[in-house]
Amino acid sequence: MNRFGTELGKLMENYLSDILFNESSNRDYIHLYQVSDCWVAFERSAFNLCLCYSKAVVNAMKVFIAPFPIVLAIVEDIEIPSALGDLECTKRALAERIYKTGKPSDSKSFQKWHHRNTLAFQGF
Repeated sequence: MNRFGTELGKLMENYLSDILFNESSNRDYIHLYQVSDCWVAFERSAFNLCLCYSKAVVNAMKVFIAPFPIVLAIVEDIEIPSALGDLECTKRALAERIYKTGKPSDSKSFQKWHHRNTLAFQGF
């Protein structure tokens, strides 16, 4: 497994429950977690990131701790200034960043986006 996959696996193993809990009430922030030379956002944060930056790589996966497939968005470290340059960074820690989007995202739009990105898992 490559470095990105190993680090993503560790992040998810240790923090995914907390991340998903926080994302369930997130409407106007982008929570990013450093994984190798990339930054990863989950669920609502991934949606908010994609609204700001259409070049984010979107991926969905089924994990044993969640009753639904989760969606994540990935941006390389060097892309962060162009992806989020105008947004206020409210937290800057070693491997975590939080950006305020400026306005809450729409739940209906998020649900459509999430469904579209998890179609491969429908019916499982």
